[in-house]
Order: sequence, then structure tokens, then C-alpha cells
Amino acid sequence: MDMRKYILIGIALWNLTVLFMYAMDKYRARSGGWRVPQRTLFVCALCLGGIGAAAGMGLLRHKIRHLKFRVLIPFSLLITVAVTVFILWPGAVAEILSAVIQGGTPVG
Repeated sequence: MDMRKYILIGIALWNLTVLFMYAMDKYRARSGGWRVPQRTLFVCALCLGGIGAAAGMGLLRHKIRHLKFRVLIPFSLLITVAVTVFILWPGAVAEILSAVIQGGTPVG
């Protein structure tokens, strides 16, 4: 198996873990248990867990009222998607940047 596939599997598993963390924090918020610190949720999202964090916010309606989360989680989602695209199609980034600089559209 290509090394890129292992990395993508790792990113997918990490995002499932981050989603689970959001679910546990939501459950504990309702039941009065020990909460996951907000800083931990942010760091996990920014470390390529943006998809899981965004899914946790959207599916679980968790942390949607906090401005910090409404700004940083979409940013972490963008980072996660950009890195994933770069891993899948390394030449795509150069092609897109070249097209943007030249004022055209990417070929493909």
C-alpha cells in the first residue's frame, strides 16, 4: 500500500477520534461530568482534526454558540482539507497556484 494511503487512514482515524471527543464532551456537559478542556478541543482540531471537529459541531450542535469555535473550527477544517488534497494530489496545489497567478482556471 502506498504511504499516502496510510497517512490518509491515519487522518481519518484521527478525525473519528476528535468527533468522539466532541461527543463525550457534549454528553458530559449534559450529565455534569468532567469536561474536555476547550484548549484540547482546539488543538486536536488544528492538528488535522478539523473534519471531526466540524462534524461534532454540526451533528451534535456542540460549541456552536462560542465565537472562538465558530471561527477556529472552520479554519481547522480548511487546513485539514488542504493537507488532505495535497497528500492525494501533490501536483494539484502547484497547478492551482499557477492558474491563480496567471489569472486563468486550472486545467484538469
